[in-house]
Amino acid sequence: RPPRSTLFPYTTLFRSVDDKISTLRQIANLTIDIPEHNKTVIDAFTFSSDKKEAMKILEGARPISCTWGDVHFRKHIVFICDTSGSMSANMKTPSGAVMSRLRFVVEQLSDVLINTINPDQMFNLVRFSSSANAWKPGVVAVNSANVQSAVQFASQWSPGGSTNMLSSLNLAMADPNAQGIVLLSDGEPDGAQSTMLQNVAAWAAKGNVVNTVFVQSGGAANPAAAKFMCDLAKAGKGVCRDRRAHV
Repeated sequence: RPPRSTLFPYTTLFRSVDDKISTLRQIANLTIDIPEHNKTVIDAFTFSSDKKEAMKILEGARPISCTWGDVHFRKHIVFICDTSGSMSANMKTPSGAVMSRLRFVVEQLSDVLINTINPDQMFNLVRFSSSANAWKPGVVAVNSANVQSAVQFASQWSPGGSTNMLSSLNLAMADPNAQGIVLLSDGEPDGAQSTMLQNVAAWAAKGNVVNTVFVQSGGAANPAAAKFMCDLAKAGKGVCRDRRAHV
C-alpha cells in the first residue's frame, strides 16, 4: 500500500482538533508527499468541517520536491540540469514507471515550476552537456507566461554529449541578480573540479548559495561523482541531496 504521509505522525501527536489544524498550517510546506497520499492526513480529522479545513491547507501548500529539494532558500533561483548522454539511462520511478533519468527530472522540474515556486520569486533554467545554454539571459519573474515558457523549454531537452558542468555554473553565476543555484547531475564533470570549487566558494562568499542534487537511479554506480557533488554544495554553503537510492 502507499506509504503514510510524512505529516501523519505530527497530526496524531495532539489531543485537540485546534492543535492539529494549527500544526498542519505550520508544517504543510515541509511535506514531500504526492497529492494522493494526503488522504492519510485528512483521515486524522473526525468532523467534516475539520477535514475541509485540512484539505484547504494542503491544497494551498507548496511542498518540497523529492528530487529538487527546497526551492525557497533564496528568492532568485537558477535551476541547472545535466542533459549529458548518461541521463538517457532508464530508471524506475517511485510510482513504478520506467523512464530515462532526464525525462524524470524534467517532469519533477516542471512540477516545481507549476506548483512549488512562489509567485514573489524569480528564476531561470540552464542545461548543460558538452556546452551550456540558458532559457533566459537572467532570472525572470514567476508568472503563468514565464512558467509555461520554461516548462516548454525543458520539455525539449534530450540527452547527449559530455558533462561540461563548469560552463553551466559560470553561466548561472554571471547573472548579477541570481542568489541561489540548484544543480542536478548524474555524473562526474569532464574536468576543472578545482576551478569549480573555487568559483562556487567565491560566489557563496557574497551571500549566495549553491545546492546540488545527485541522481543516479539505474545505470552504473559512480561514487566519485556523488562525492564531488557534495563537495560542490559544501563549497557553495548549500545542501547536497544524494538521490542514488530514492528519487
